[in-house]
Amino acid sequence: MKRRDFITMLGGAAAAWPQAAPLGVVLAQSNERVRVGYLWIGAEGSDGQTLRGVQQGLADVGLVEGRNLVIERRYADSHPDRLSVLAMELVRLDVAFC
Repeated sequence: MKRRDFITMLGGAAAAWPQAAPLGVVLAQSNERVRVGYLWIGAEGSDGQTLRGVQQGLADVGLVEGRNLVIERRYADSHPDRLSVLAMELVRLDVAFC
């Protein structure tokens, strides 16, 4: 392999790396916090296993609450008619995703 080809290949790999890295890793390097919306139809505390699963999934990609993650939680207290209002509230907060 010629030196020029090697340098071109190396530069291309370095340029593509940030897109290939998990979002949390990239954000951890930039010290930004991700704000995530979390909407649950039940009461606060009734979502234990589900919330823990969400937190674990986010941690798996490098997003940890209190470090580089804020979870905006909203609970409808078993009133489905409140879901749309709470969802709009999360949208107004400009969360990264719900």
